Amino acid sequence: MSELAKETFNIHWTKHALERMEEREITMRQALTTLRLGNIEGNPEPDKDGSWKLVLARRSAGTPVKLVVALDDDELYVVTVM
Repeated sequence: MSELAKETFNIHWTKHALERMEEREITMRQALTTLRLGNIEGNPEPDKDGSWKLVLARRSAGTPVKLVVALDDDELYVVTVM
């Protein structure tokens, strides 16, 4: 997964995720760092549409950041940011 996250064209941001980033004052850099270097929390779970959903967490610039990410084939979808 970290290989996919290296290339930004593999990453898709939902409107909801972008809204939560703004609301929680989490920058794109913090979110990308979490996506690329974060630790998986819990176990990945299959989603109803056939993708895998997982939570990535990392402290970035002193702020704890969590991302809910769906992994579908060779693309990543950031669903929400906490």
